[in-house]
Amino acid sequence: MTQNNTQTEISVSALKRNHLCTKSMHFDFEAKDNSSSEAGSRSQIVKDTIINALKYDLKRLTKVCYPNGKQNYKDSEKAYSRAVMEYMATRYDECGFINYQQKQEQLLWDHRRVMRYLNWERRIPSFPEPDTVELGNRTVRIKPDLLFESAPGVAEVVFLKNSFAQPRPRHKNGADEFYEYDLQLYSAILYARKKGYNNITASIYFMKKRSDCSNWYCCSQEFTGDNIIRMIDLYDGKDNELDDKIRSQYFSCLNQGIDDEEMKGNDCRFCPHYDICKYELPSISTYQEMGDSIIPSAVSYTDQQQKVIDFNHGVARVIAAAGSGKTQTIAGRIVRLLQDGVKPEGILCITFSNSGAQEMKRKIARQCLACHVKADLEKLAVTTFHAFEFDIVKSNWKKLGYKKELTVIDTVQKYSVINRILKKHPVYEWGGKSFLNYTVSSNYGMKGALAIVADIFSEIKAMDGDENTDPRLLSSVKDLPSNVAKEIVSRYLYYKEELLANGLVDFEDMELNAFSIIDNDPDYLNQHCAYRHIFIDEYQDTSGFQMELVKRLRQNSSFESLMIVGDDWQSIYGFRGTSPEYILNFERHLNSAFMYRTINHSVSYTHNSDHVEDLYLTQNWRSKQEILDLSSQLLEYNSSGIKKTIDAARGNGGIVTVQGYDDIEQEYRAIAEMIKAEHDQGIAYDNMAVLAFTKNELRKLASCLTNTGIPSMFGAPEPISENSRIRALLAFVKLLENTENTKNAAIVANAVYRASDLSLTTGIMELPRTEILERVGEVVYMACQINQERNPKEKKEMLLSYIRSFSLGDETVEHFLEATANLDYDETISYCQDFERFGLAEEYRRLGEYPGVKLITAHSSKGLEWDVVFFTPDGIAKSFNRKTSINDELRRLEFVAMTRARDRLHVTGLRMRRTANGYAMNVPLQELLSVYDQKQEKTE
Repeated sequence: MTQNNTQTEISVSALKRNHLCTKSMHFDFEAKDNSSSEAGSRSQIVKDTIINALKYDLKRLTKVCYPNGKQNYKDSEKAYSRAVMEYMATRYDECGFINYQQKQEQLLWDHRRVMRYLNWERRIPSFPEPDTVELGNRTVRIKPDLLFESAPGVAEVVFLKNSFAQPRPRHKNGADEFYEYDLQLYSAILYARKKGYNNITASIYFMKKRSDCSNWYCCSQEFTGDNIIRMIDLYDGKDNELDDKIRSQYFSCLNQGIDDEEMKGNDCRFCPHYDICKYELPSISTYQEMGDSIIPSAVSYTDQQQKVIDFNHGVARVIAAAGSGKTQTIAGRIVRLLQDGVKPEGILCITFSNSGAQEMKRKIARQCLACHVKADLEKLAVTTFHAFEFDIVKSNWKKLGYKKELTVIDTVQKYSVINRILKKHPVYEWGGKSFLNYTVSSNYGMKGALAIVADIFSEIKAMDGDENTDPRLLSSVKDLPSNVAKEIVSRYLYYKEELLANGLVDFEDMELNAFSIIDNDPDYLNQHCAYRHIFIDEYQDTSGFQMELVKRLRQNSSFESLMIVGDDWQSIYGFRGTSPEYILNFERHLNSAFMYRTINHSVSYTHNSDHVEDLYLTQNWRSKQEILDLSSQLLEYNSSGIKKTIDAARGNGGIVTVQGYDDIEQEYRAIAEMIKAEHDQGIAYDNMAVLAFTKNELRKLASCLTNTGIPSMFGAPEPISENSRIRALLAFVKLLENTENTKNAAIVANAVYRASDLSLTTGIMELPRTEILERVGEVVYMACQINQERNPKEKKEMLLSYIRSFSLGDETVEHFLEATANLDYDETISYCQDFERFGLAEEYRRLGEYPGVKLITAHSSKGLEWDVVFFTPDGIAKSFNRKTSINDELRRLEFVAMTRARDRLHVTGLRMRRTANGYAMNVPLQELLSVYDQKQEKTE
């Protein structure tokens, strides 16, 4: 039941599109939000500063004169500025800054902008009292900040804002669109008319200019232009053209509201009811666990695959082309070993990613079932390099000097630790934009102080350095003054101490600490990792560290076989420190002397030399031959690689198109039209994917697909903070801190309501007021119950149990909660609070399968496949440069993306790409067009 409870009285600040949404207007619940944000507090302080400076004529009070009585204008200006700064400084503790330098930097910039206005202002204002005006069928509460009367009947009414002015939007046909300031300015006009003025200017003064840059002395010191937006009225007691314009353009939506389907992205994003109205259920995974009654048929293998399965002793390098069934073949060989009596605990299989490990486990389980092999697969080690190293470190945490059992540190915890260090041990010489953007991890190339320090500490670890490392050896300090870089490096000692004290380990620690254990204990791997048969998948993406680990595992006395599997044509992770070198020259690296990465080692190994047998999997079971021909011939542009011919087991008959476009909208429309056409021909949306270089490209395309009515699902990592259940979880944590905040309670109540019945298509906004109040009350009651519990362990269990009551088994929520596994209740609450400060850029890639056209980055598509693939190399073009190794890797990435297609491949791209100097050719597209045209000529 929808309540018709449209509010008739509203604040002037609510005269915006997002407050005029019909769904929001009819929501029969007034949520109380008594929290305050840092930005909101700063805005209020800036406004109070200006009002008080003008009200008490601070400029006159701070005037400085020479002995002869004449004013010293220079010293007066300094005294005025100093007095304003002192007032603002006393107030800025109210803002809740998490770092002193962050506070000081924001204070400095806000003060500069305030003084820009105060130095410009020469008039003496009055300070209006609050009042109401009638706007359509609404009563608007209004209190302007300043009123300047220049003559009887002549006035300017002013609102102050500590922000930029938004430009007036224009419809494509030239018509005016809703402008969020018009109704506020018109309300000020009505206010001034009510006070008896007839020559009226209503203004909004914005403290920030869009032209402001990071160097204040390069910024305009004039308070003009885009600092001010005005509306002018000459009133003679009768309605005029302005009244008619406002009525015709705005009164319909003001009186009746704007349909929620007409709301735009930002309208909704800043709506106070966003988390309730735009709540999204988690996608339901389409993957089904295999039931006991379903017995898969045994797998048939080709001669090439059978050779791999029959390999039983020594060392083998398997060159496995894309789509050659390598995972199935590795699984087949592991099942053969189990059939031959090898115990599961004697087998180690290392894959590149968690999703790869899951897929390998599923295929081994299926083949065991098909071949009637009974084995305890829980004892079979199918893992990643990082997980393998973490197991070693976790088992030896006391020996390594940690004070608690270990947890893998995430960005939230890392930033929290660094924030504490910078708070206790500030680098006073450091300031500027790094502290204005203190918590920003990456924004158009801009990083905040936390991200910069994190990068420096990671680089120190990677080079086995310490707090005495020479900063000149670090690439991450290149934009910092040398004295600042030296001070930051010196804080590394505190970082190490924090990690040891709190049982936190990062990826760099895993490798270094694992090697510390292995290199200082010659028998460690024999005792704890006595594997007889070792498999390493995706070997083309191996690092030097990982190569060293493989060499050590090979030396175990229990060793019988080592099989590395990969394809140099699919080496795409050079930016993570991996290289195809280790698969290209595997035998040389395997038989080379050990390299020691830890500082203290006192042992040596007896080294066995091995001949490496090469095996090949070159028959592709995924793609049609046309797709393989285009993809593999592109790599002829590369400077090196193992020569191979890939044959399609499924033969010819594939469809390949390569098309260039003049602008991005044209390209995206074409992709949408082709997806529609494929769907009309019977291809399910689930069986199609769009691959691009960056997530930003995919987000833009997602909007185009949504507008065309095409369902889509991000296969690339998604922002955790955008997940509806995560937002409800964080709202509940805030409610625990403040049970009077019914806005947070309503967000949680909505999540609980939606979780109660998955067939529901609407949330609590559609419920009667009494039921809303009841449901919100239940959430507040639960928060109070948890707060009253005195047993910390029980308290945490109550919290997690309640969260899971509305999380619907969402794997993103489970991933989030993993970080709290070793934390007590108070630490869990702190982690959630830190996530809101530092975790907005954190992402998670779902491991399950979900419905809709997949939108996924080329890197994330590795190992996946679809009937139809759309690939755009536009983003790749931006990274092409004069360095051969980079271009070679980018072509390999294109190869990976295109060989995800089973039957049809559509490549689209811009013919020319925009650059800083104009336009440049889209090199990847031109190369593909060249290969494609050559193929077309041969077939004609």
